[in-house]
Amino acid sequence: MTTRNEPDGLPVLYTPEEVAARLGRSGWWVREQCRRNRFPHTRAAGAVRFTRQQFEELLQILERRPEPAPQTPSTSVRRTSKKSPTRAPVTQLRARPPRTPKPAASNDVTKRTA
Repeated sequence: MTTRNEPDGLPVLYTPEEVAARLGRSGWWVREQCRRNRFPHTRAAGAVRFTRQQFEELLQILERRPEPAPQTPSTSVRRTSKKSPTRAPVTQLRARPPRTPKPAASNDVTKRTA
């Protein structure tokens, strides 16, 4: 992010495109994350803007750390027998026989005598 002068002590506001350039993403993606309230942001006259503190907080949200390795107990527990997990009986599926076509309805017009 470029350093800008802060006139009158007001915070500098960055656009989603400026933030996106730093993150290697698109401006649309940054605005979408703000719309879904996933990123801290400021709305100024309906436009999404970011302060430096919000950008730093955003970086913490995106940060991923490796999970620590699980601690193994010092005393090992041995299993004496290994059982396979019980499974429910498998039912073989069968195809349904095809439907037989219905006979066509007769549309014979009978003569009416009046």
